[in-house]
Amino acid sequence: MGSTKPTPNLRFMNTVLSVAMLITGFSNSLHWENIAHDGNQHWILTHPIHEQRDFDLGALDFPNAKQFYLAKRSGVFWMIPTWSDDLDSHGDTNPGEDLGFIMAQQTDGSCVLLLPLSTPNQRGRLYFDNGLRAGLRSDQTTSAEAAPAFILSHGKDPVELIASSIKVARQHLNTFKLREEKEDPTFIDSLGWCTWDAFYREVTAEKIETGFVQFKKDGHTPGFLIIDDGWQDVSANWGLRSFATNTERFPDGLGELTKTLRDRHQLRWIGVWHTLQGYWGGIDPEGPLADRYQLETTRGKMEVFAGWPDQYSIEQRVHVAHESVDAFFHDYYQKLSEQGINLVKVDNQAQLELFSRREDLPENGIRDSYQNGLQSAAIEKLNGNLLHCMSQSSEVYFQLLSGNLVRNSGDFYPKKDEAAQIHHIVQNVFNAAFTSNFCVPDWDMFQTYHRNAKMHAIGRVISGGPVYISDKPELTNHALLDKLVVGENRILRFSQSGKPIGRQFFQDPRQSNELLAVVNHHQDGFGAVAFFNCAIDQDRSGQVTLSELSDRASTKFAVFDYAEQTLHYFTTDDELTCSLPPADAKVFAYAPVLSGTACFGIAGKLNGMAALKSATNIAQNTVLYRLHGAGKILFGANSLPKTATINGDPAHVTSVLNGNGFTVSAETFGPLEIIVEMHELD
Repeated sequence: MGSTKPTPNLRFMNTVLSVAMLITGFSNSLHWENIAHDGNQHWILTHPIHEQRDFDLGALDFPNAKQFYLAKRSGVFWMIPTWSDDLDSHGDTNPGEDLGFIMAQQTDGSCVLLLPLSTPNQRGRLYFDNGLRAGLRSDQTTSAEAAPAFILSHGKDPVELIASSIKVARQHLNTFKLREEKEDPTFIDSLGWCTWDAFYREVTAEKIETGFVQFKKDGHTPGFLIIDDGWQDVSANWGLRSFATNTERFPDGLGELTKTLRDRHQLRWIGVWHTLQGYWGGIDPEGPLADRYQLETTRGKMEVFAGWPDQYSIEQRVHVAHESVDAFFHDYYQKLSEQGINLVKVDNQAQLELFSRREDLPENGIRDSYQNGLQSAAIEKLNGNLLHCMSQSSEVYFQLLSGNLVRNSGDFYPKKDEAAQIHHIVQNVFNAAFTSNFCVPDWDMFQTYHRNAKMHAIGRVISGGPVYISDKPELTNHALLDKLVVGENRILRFSQSGKPIGRQFFQDPRQSNELLAVVNHHQDGFGAVAFFNCAIDQDRSGQVTLSELSDRASTKFAVFDYAEQTLHYFTTDDELTCSLPPADAKVFAYAPVLSGTACFGIAGKLNGMAALKSATNIAQNTVLYRLHGAGKILFGANSLPKTATINGDPAHVTSVLNGNGFTVSAETFGPLEIIVEMHELD
């Protein structure tokens, strides 16, 4: 780890010396462009595109680091939060498993981030090979152009530093857009159902239709559907044969099923799953598609998938050549659209690197062509309703021009043990510090009747992402859905993503003695915080300060405990505390007190605060609250209001919380303007 001498004040140092004091191993001849942003310091390394495939930039060290956070990759597909105090303890990196980034906490408490960047012809690499190394992986090109390869950043708060770094990268790369620059897919504002854990590959049209009949009978009919693996026309070698369906499971194709689901169940969004390459092995070279598109083949089993299921242990991988892939996606999605499909979940994206790992193939260019073709076809044919999955290589994120929904973790595995359920939460929380800058993070489906269903439900609420289930319909816990869904299937989502707090970023919550706190800074000082006990065998406690919840810490705040249905008031120096048994979770909403009132959104919903859009003092003792939703709107207050209106009409006011609050009722789902006038204080 190097010496522990204190880091000098970087503000007064030249660029080369500043970089050298943060990290060693890069050649002093390299050019780093210094940029200040959001109170942080950044340096962009631009490097000529190299003619050889792999180019080593050196063994790295962080001279003043005391501990590290690594976004490691596991099995190519996922970023795995990893904590370490010794970089020499890590084994060598497998092909396809380069690090997403590394962050060091220095002895003075500040943070240093090193983030590889990718462009259409070259990408920066972080990997272990007898220690941590940096490198370039380039397409064989005669281009003399230089391209950004790394960004090095220094700041105080790790979560804010990541966000600042990605904004700087956005200014230097034209390959992606930030989340807030893109539209969220509209389907994620409805409850969803994915067929995977319900039926796995034995999914059929009949089972889906029967499932919707059951959902409707019991009270919550999903608003979107994803038909997962099992519906396609595939070969024994895991290749996609054609754009048709499996005729045994879907004898009438998709068109009849989509018509039935829309006519009988008013289902608006119907989606299908496929892999980026077509199917797990890509395209069947003997099938009809082989005659329509140019194909490329790579051979040999991949060491990284030793012991994995059969679809990963294939001898050859066949993909559509990058010259033909735009036509492939547009043709595929045109066919799906004609059959009533308007949503796709696209798996296996990060494995494209292994599909194209052949010396004569332009690996970076192939990735660029695939992502451009995929995203443009989804926009043109499916109104942008695209869920990226198995895609947590940083190169994919740096290609998200229009894609704005990406799976944030490995699968929800209902049959795995408690430790796996906790790992799922931890992975999602810490990954979101990075991924939420590019897109809406999707924490994956879950089952409402699972033993850890409450913990998973709270995770989806605080995430700000979609809420969808993989239930066997006859087992669905509709009482839990009542706490998540407004009406039949509407979902309230926070405008931001839930993220860890800075002071917990460098500690593994499974090894810590305190609860993991996840904050969603919804908007205008309103938000929510969820606590998770990431231990499997002991009770734990935790706390957050008001300043960690809101930058309006000078304001008086009210906090609502959903589980206990109690209200508490906090000022600047107060802490919100929580205690939980193992593998459990709890969520609180917080709101600034305005003219004696604090609005908590829709009562009875774990995500009720997400209904609130804004709050404005419009006159003395009078507040205008804007919401979107329906039901009983909950307010904390020491008395009933003098007057209250909803969309201009007098509101029905009911005292609740033992006189410490009140509700007003909105019958119809939609935009709400609630004006509350309180009595003058004595």
